[in-house]
Amino acid sequence: MRTTTAEVLLDPRGITVVRVDKDAKQNLGDAEENLAAAIAVGAGLKRPLMTDIRFCQPLTPEARRYYSGQILVDSFSAM
Repeated sequence: MRTTTAEVLLDPRGITVVRVDKDAKQNLGDAEENLAAAIAVGAGLKRPLMTDIRFCQPLTPEARRYYSGQILVDSFSAM
């Protein structure tokens, strides 16, 4: 699944993978879109999450808070 700033997929081992685009600058809206996509590809199951942010720009404070908030705990089994 493609979002504005990332590629989101379920790998063969059942791990939800989010690969944020090179030089992507994420705001709160991007964070909400990416996590919604990650939840969707997991088909409603609590799965492990692997997020690759090696090449993106630093997150805005709002995006960082959202990514580390309760939705992460509620939606994924490991990070």
